Amino acid sequence: MTPMIPPPGADLCEQLAAGATLLTANRRLFRYMRERFDAHQAQSGLEVWPSADILSLPAWLGRCWELGLQRIDPDSTLPGAGARLLSDAQETVLWEQIVAADAQARNLLQPASAARLARRAQRLLTEWRLQLPAPPSGGWSEETRAFLRWRKSFAAECAAKGWVSATALPEIVAQWLAAGLVTAPPRLLLAGFDEFTPQQEALLDALRSNGSRVELLPFPQIDTTSQCTPCLDANAEIEAAARWARHYLEAGGSGTIGIIVPELGALRGNVERIFREVLAPGAVLAGSTRAQPFNISLGRPLADYPLVDAALAFLAMGRQPLLLTEVSRLLLSPFLAGAQEEAGPRAMLDAQLRRGGELETSLSRIVAEAARPLLQGHASPHHAPQLASSLAAWREAFTHLRGGRKSPVAWAAVFSDLLRTLGWPERLRLNSGEHQTWEKLLELFSTFAALEPVLPSLTWQQALSRLRRLAAETEFQPEGEPARVQILGELEATGMEFDRVWILGLHEEAWPRPARPNPFLPSAWQRAHELPQSSSAREAAYARRITARLLASAPEAVVSHPLRDGERSLRPSPLIAALPTVPLHELPQSTVPAYRQIIQRSARLEVLTDHQAPPLAQGHQAGGAGIFEDQSACPFRAFARHRLRASALESPTLGLDASARGRLMHRALERIWARLESQANLNRLTPQEQQALVEEVLAEVLAEAERRYPATMRGKFKEIETQRLIRLLAEHLENERARAPFTVTAREQETLINIAGLEVNTRIDRIDQLEDSRHVVLDYKSGKSSWRDWQGPRPDAPQLPLYCTSGGLDIAAVAFAQVRRGESRFHGLEVETGILPQATRFDQIPPPPDVPTPPDRDSVLAAWRTVLERLATDYLRGEATVDPKDPRKTCQYCDLPALCRIYESGSQFGGGEESDDG
Repeated sequence: MTPMIPPPGADLCEQLAAGATLLTANRRLFRYMRERFDAHQAQSGLEVWPSADILSLPAWLGRCWELGLQRIDPDSTLPGAGARLLSDAQETVLWEQIVAADAQARNLLQPASAARLARRAQRLLTEWRLQLPAPPSGGWSEETRAFLRWRKSFAAECAAKGWVSATALPEIVAQWLAAGLVTAPPRLLLAGFDEFTPQQEALLDALRSNGSRVELLPFPQIDTTSQCTPCLDANAEIEAAARWARHYLEAGGSGTIGIIVPELGALRGNVERIFREVLAPGAVLAGSTRAQPFNISLGRPLADYPLVDAALAFLAMGRQPLLLTEVSRLLLSPFLAGAQEEAGPRAMLDAQLRRGGELETSLSRIVAEAARPLLQGHASPHHAPQLASSLAAWREAFTHLRGGRKSPVAWAAVFSDLLRTLGWPERLRLNSGEHQTWEKLLELFSTFAALEPVLPSLTWQQALSRLRRLAAETEFQPEGEPARVQILGELEATGMEFDRVWILGLHEEAWPRPARPNPFLPSAWQRAHELPQSSSAREAAYARRITARLLASAPEAVVSHPLRDGERSLRPSPLIAALPTVPLHELPQSTVPAYRQIIQRSARLEVLTDHQAPPLAQGHQAGGAGIFEDQSACPFRAFARHRLRASALESPTLGLDASARGRLMHRALERIWARLESQANLNRLTPQEQQALVEEVLAEVLAEAERRYPATMRGKFKEIETQRLIRLLAEHLENERARAPFTVTAREQETLINIAGLEVNTRIDRIDQLEDSRHVVLDYKSGKSSWRDWQGPRPDAPQLPLYCTSGGLDIAAVAFAQVRRGESRFHGLEVETGILPQATRFDQIPPPPDVPTPPDRDSVLAAWRTVLERLATDYLRGEATVDPKDPRKTCQYCDLPALCRIYESGSQFGGGEESDDG
């Protein structure tokens, strides 16, 4: 396949073929020039040819360093003799160590960021060959004083260890040229350099003095037609550029289309997403291997690639306990051997661990659960033997390898060995991009191992943390097929030629960029020496030069800018104000619809209204009172939850959730009344005896909870939960003392109830018997509650009505016993005043409009029975309409909207008050 590049300049290629050396300002231009040369040689009819001597400037300096080291006498007085060149990662670590060791900088919130900025300040001084003058009368700022301390420590450390910073290479190579250790190329061509630092100028002078003919290649100067196009916002602008590029791809030809994005780092995610949707819509299909017709010059952090993210997550399994979020990534990762074969069991294991209710778990528990073939006498749905075997092997290897402090070389070997126990990479099926990513990860291990001179030893956690940082700081992009559409930042595009170019994002706040002087150097001093990013005037001059060069890089140039950013209005950059404005609709744009639109338009829809599930035979159904509650709230919810067994994955929260805290309260009250048995026994207790009883019961209840929630119910949290429950129970027991005398006859009683042929098991919290043998039915609630939740054709809480109409009891009162800090009380209905404090009499319930007489107990119970029979009948006959009682409240916390798809109906949903009902 012929590379999609512009026609090469024959004169330049002939000079390179004759032995000239070409140095580029960046690696992107190096690859571009190399492709141009190779394309020229192929078009000239050659089948083989010597590679051109094309390098980026840093790569050429590195080559000179390697050659000079082979020739220099270690005892020489020349700079660099017997020295070790620090890599970028090594120098970063050294600066961080110096900052961390500074006693006067212990209060820094982000020492790593401070080290990075200090290193940048040192680089500015070196490249611009500057020294800070004597401090002013008031002295330097605290930041500058700190930098000077760190700089002195850095120089001392390098001198003591024989280390050399890569920033000093130009000066070292210049002296080696004079000493004859390095040979100057006869002809040296320079491409893509916007300006030279004084250090680079000195190097070029040394090259000229030693016989090099140095020539700066001019930037492309193409007669161009430029126009400016406003767009609604940044996304609309990106889509317009993508559709413009697609138009020319559809027109055929082989020319290169440049898309220049000055803020590419910030916009990369949106740019890649939109260009893929427009230029390669089929890439979303599973198994698609088609190369995308565009290339983005800016890579992503290596840590962002799924394969590397998975590898780092696997290595972090040694940290105990494991967060459930990390465990989910582990279990669902496609990069763990056996992922396809055990996809179902691993997903079920993830759900099982989530149901545990804690944010943390252990590797041992995961292995045990995955290895368990039987669960309660039946085949375990989460039995995953490959997973159990791999993780057990990893755990055993980690136990033997993790101990003590090790060198980076040793830890790099440990990392590789641990991944190998999981089948990496032999048991993985990797595509081309993933294979390149794996190779880059191995290279990262080598980079990490090379830190040994500056980091002699680390603990396991320190080593893993440093590896994570290296992965986050390493930019990477897999190589793909040559692409006609090149998306670049302004620096990468400088020096390149295109058939047409679109430059986007040139609004006044982004271009020219605002000044960002280095905080460790005096601002006024930086401006006086015109250092990069030191002043708005310098940034404006830089942006003006770059804009002119980019506009001259293609015969046709489109410049665009967004009109809005959210609610803010934006104006175009003053640097493009003179360009003629062309509305977007006048530009050539591909009208091919998005892939999702193509699918939607090609669909042949059959409308099927199906609200009727297959009917059920009368008899017992699992689900208890929840069937009635869900059928009342929304028939589809009852069908999905109780017949399809559908539910969302649970998401444990920090501490105990409302449901778990409610269960603790229920369990404590059950045990308290198991010992008291009656109000009379409660009234005989002194305050001290009641306190002792409550504390004794809570000790038992929380001990059980500790076994279920070992990572949560301990230490300070357990102490806080104990005090919370003591206060709650004390308030509730005071309300119990104010009631009419009673004896507790049932606690957490299970009862089989049949309503209209629907038979369910229910559990009522408590039944009390009054002195006249009538009964009070109670349901504990930790959230806000009301007897009104039992009323109407679709009651919100039908459990108590269900029990009262089916239990064969002589009901004197029915109530929610609300156990809530500062709001403990009885919310319920009673036959006459005085049975329960604050309860409402049955005859005080407002009657329906068509009923002239006030209701009484029997009429209310009969009405409840009628409602429950209708709900039971609807459920048995398969009524499954998506019909929420109150969409604003009913659907707000429902976990099934993806199944019922009610949001597609256009219903409006508002906020609601979340209950902590247990």
